[in-house]
Amino acid sequence: MKVKEFCSKHGFSNTTNLDSVLYNIDKEKDGKQLDKTQQNTQIPQRDLLAEASNIGDIKRYNMLVNQSVNLSGDVKKYLDELRRKNN
Repeated sequence: MKVKEFCSKHGFSNTTNLDSVLYNIDKEKDGKQLDKTQQNTQIPQRDLLAEASNIGDIKRYNMLVNQSVNLSGDVKKYLDELRRKNN
């Protein structure tokens, strides 16, 4: 089969470059496969308001845990001295 015949058979009558015809045929096949993949893929629905609320609850919990930690007097002195040295 001649190149011109092959090109015209696949709808590329204005070119005789076999590489560009094959590239376009491959690109069309890839596009069709991509469409099938996108149709079969289901994106899970997420409730963003509930997620934001859960994040807020976790932050409040962490804040409460951090506030309930009691430090001894010696540890407080040590931390204060470190702060003074660094400033």
